[in-house]
Amino acid sequence: MTARALSTPLGRAVRMRGGLMAGAAFTPLRELVARVETTPRATERNRTWPEGLAVAALLGAVVGFVKAALDGAGVTAFGRTAGAGSAT
Repeated sequence: MTARALSTPLGRAVRMRGGLMAGAAFTPLRELVARVETTPRATERNRTWPEGLAVAALLGAVVGFVKAALDGAGVTAFGRTAGAGSAT
């Protein structure tokens, strides 16, 4: 099996792990920002819309950061595995 053929299933596994990492990183940050144990939903009447927006923006930032970090590491690792030298 070539490196390119391995990249798709390996990439999927890394992205799944990244989703778990993002969720684990988001939980304590959400509790800090929203000061609640569960994520506020947009339809909850006892929550303000700025609180919901803040939590949504935080989630987007965490997911974006983890995705960028994993994509960069994946490109570097794939380049090394495929023999393309430095993939930076």
